[in-house]
Amino acid sequence: MISLCRQAFVMMGLALSRSGYTVTILERADSSLRNGAFIRLQTKPYRNSEIERELRHLASNGNNNVEAWSAIQERLRNAVAKEPGITLQHHTRIVSVGQNESSAWATSEEEQTFKGDFLVGADGYRSIVRRYLSPDKPFADYAGYLVWVGKVDEKPLPKND
Repeated sequence: MISLCRQAFVMMGLALSRSGYTVTILERADSSLRNGAFIRLQTKPYRNSEIERELRHLASNGNNNVEAWSAIQERLRNAVAKEPGITLQHHTRIVSVGQNESSAWATSEEEQTFKGDFLVGADGYRSIVRRYLSPDKPFADYAGYLVWVGKVDEKPLPKND
């Protein structure tokens, strides 16, 4: 399996590796942690698989506090480093992808080819995978705004009269 990555794909890679797949994660960016963004993760107990519970705890660190994205990213990368079934490669810019009846592949700027049973691409604005799958619509539609989603306990909020 090959994954063209953003951090959400790291969690998918961990889940697939822990399910027995060999995973290669190709990241265009360097390995530095990104700062400035914060997120709150809900950590309600779920009755799903052990892998999901482990990943949920890994992402949230077991609490419901607002947390820096860089802290989540660091925990995920540390988990990947301990996972024998995953290879994480930074500074890898993909320039082409393809598939045939038996495999999929991605080729880097350095002309290195990565093959796997399937390929999952992070769907950024200029996605190579999107251009391959949908050449008539090679770029994502951008609405021109950013949406922030938050959840607040309404009890402490003042009541409007």
